[in-house]
Amino acid sequence: MAASEQSPAGERALDELYAAGPEEFVLVRSRLETGLRQGGDLVAADEIRGRRRPNLAAWAINQVARVAAAEIAELVETTHALAAAQSTLAPGVATDAWRERARERQRHVDRLADAGVTALRGRAPKPDAYRDAIAATLEAATVDPAWTDDLVVGRL
Repeated sequence: MAASEQSPAGERALDELYAAGPEEFVLVRSRLETGLRQGGDLVAADEIRGRRRPNLAAWAINQVARVAAAEIAELVETTHALAAAQSTLAPGVATDAWRERARERQRHVDRLADAGVTALRGRAPKPDAYRDAIAATLEAATVDPAWTDDLVVGRL
């Protein structure tokens, strides 16, 4: 469900759900679903019930998105600019502008992946082991429109 279709109570519930720690996710989801049902917001309750606990890489990205929203937005914007620049390239010919956008995108991914690893400290036994998964998830979420909105609001 798109964020614009969600009730205000449903939006607040989704924010609370994805702010929860991985170990709390299922309990928070159950509590929020029950509260929404009791409040008569059955659509939002069903939305909450249908949400699955994110893996640790996605959880870390969600936490980063909450504190580094501007950098997430810059990554998405840079990805779109890179795709636009790439569509104008002749086969086999790279341009300096395209290369610079590609480097800029990689810098964003690297900084955000490092922030994700930091978010996992104390939550995972070897946070550095998740860096590649965090980076790959960031890259995928910026090119797949079905994921981009969830990335931006921290609800992967």
